[in-house]
Amino acid sequence: MDFNDINIARLFGNEAAENEDRKLLKGYYFKNAAYDQVTGNMPLRILVGHKGIGKSALFRVAEMEDEENEILPIIIRPDDIVGIASQDADLLTLIRDWKAGLCRIIFGKVLEKFHIHEDGVKKVLLAGGMVLNIIAECLHKVKGPAELSEPRRKLLESFLKNNVVNVYIDDLDRGWEAMNRDIRRISALLNAVRDLSSDSSGLRFRISLRTDVYFLVRTSDEWYEPAG
Repeated sequence: MDFNDINIARLFGNEAAENEDRKLLKGYYFKNAAYDQVTGNMPLRILVGHKGIGKSALFRVAEMEDEENEILPIIIRPDDIVGIASQDADLLTLIRDWKAGLCRIIFGKVLEKFHIHEDGVKKVLLAGGMVLNIIAECLHKVKGPAELSEPRRKLLESFLKNNVVNVYIDDLDRGWEAMNRDIRRISALLNAVRDLSSDSSGLRFRISLRTDVYFLVRTSDEWYEPAG
């Protein structure tokens, strides 16, 4: 065999999970205890680990398995949330902005997954934790376009029946500078997803954070509440 870059990539996979072929990644991925904990039926799970340990790979495999199990998955990455809660404001304002922004993104990504275009963003901004009901209402009206593949159509039918979405928020440490504004922004995000998942039992969040990022956020007054 000629050990050029292409064949090496075929043998050992891509260094970045987001750039890996889906079937290849799923074929060689090993599920450990962390995978079972993250994919458990809980409203909020936070995956903490050092850079390069495989957090994105875990999320991508979990996303593929969700679709196979007819559970609707949504992946949110840093470029999706640019500008949300980025201003210098008090914590409650940042939490409110995160809720509105996440609802808008979830709404758009779900409809995009089923090739549907609906002008319902303003309605979602005011709905908060009722975002899944509004999505279901839109999908019931259109019933999905005819060109949907059979697996995607089954996914749509399952969502309309169970009203469940797994939201994966990945790679939040991109551009992280450990400034107070960065800590407060992530802290507000965690507060927002906790509120949203509490308001809507079918909205489940999985968030990956680098170890040093989690430590700073965890020890901040805004989010961390020690047991006792």
